[in-house]
Amino acid sequence: MEPTAGPETQEGVYGHPDNDEIVSSIPIHISRSLAPHIHLHQFPLLTRPLEVPESARVTGKRMKARAKPEAGRYEIHAPVDTRSAMWNAEQAKEYGAARVEEDAEERRLEGRRKYESDEDEEEEKKKNAKTLKETRLRSERVKAKGDYFVGVLRDGQLYLHPISQVHQFRPTLTYMDVLSRKNRPKTDDDDDVEEESAPPAAAATVAKAAREVVVAARGTPGEAAGNVGGLSALRRDMISTMRKEQEERWVDMQWDDEKAPQTSEIFESLFSATSNDALRCTSKLSDVLTGIKGLTKVGVFILLSKSFLCSYLVLLYFSIVRYS
Repeated sequence: MEPTAGPETQEGVYGHPDNDEIVSSIPIHISRSLAPHIHLHQFPLLTRPLEVPESARVTGKRMKARAKPEAGRYEIHAPVDTRSAMWNAEQAKEYGAARVEEDAEERRLEGRRKYESDEDEEEEKKKNAKTLKETRLRSERVKAKGDYFVGVLRDGQLYLHPISQVHQFRPTLTYMDVLSRKNRPKTDDDDDVEEESAPPAAAATVAKAAREVVVAARGTPGEAAGNVGGLSALRRDMISTMRKEQEERWVDMQWDDEKAPQTSEIFESLFSATSNDALRCTSKLSDVLTGIKGLTKVGVFILLSKSFLCSYLVLLYFSIVRYS
């Protein structure tokens, strides 16, 4: 038989909220010392901790990361467990060859020469072993549905710091596209693709021999003006954005896990940069209500009216009690 609450407990829960006892008061500190560099990274498809497997760690493998700052794209290179029980070595060679070819195409789009330094040459030689030994996780920025904060409770005080961006990382399998192109039967359309992806010197030669063809889409004059060549303005912007991202070079980043000294220093800066100045609320009730999605102006007026009416009734009640 389950015990039942007494009258006082029931009144405290279901009765007047003024009877509830304050258990504790927690001071809240808000800091922006690391803004806008704190991001929230999510891994929807990851089922294990993001760390180097033991079999890869003993061979000197480590986590790597790179970014395209202008495009806001991040990529993590995580070594995989290459033991025979966990990894298909023969298939990894096929995938590794495709990855090498994909990286070569990417460098050509970025306008880079084959080797920029001795380190790049050494790295290329390692890749030419043509064995896939890492998984690449690429980011996709997610539009936040509100304001996100990271919070740490220390010594009975809550420290908050705003999160600037939210990214979701998923494995990128773009090297499979290279395999698909190599394995499918060659057609006349493939010749056109090769001409488009040719080096700048070859592309210039192809452009001289090509004829300019303009395709006009049928429609109203207004639609025709916005769809020159069959491309809408939105699609042209998307293609332009994708092209700029492809042409932007990757920038290598330093990967520090939770055990690195730099990580501890950054973590401690969340507390050292906080201020004890009290915060004052400058928002109006009407601004808060109008910011609620789906709430009409009539609804805001009704809620404000009820709020003012309740406040008036409370003041009237205390006035009657005081002078009675």
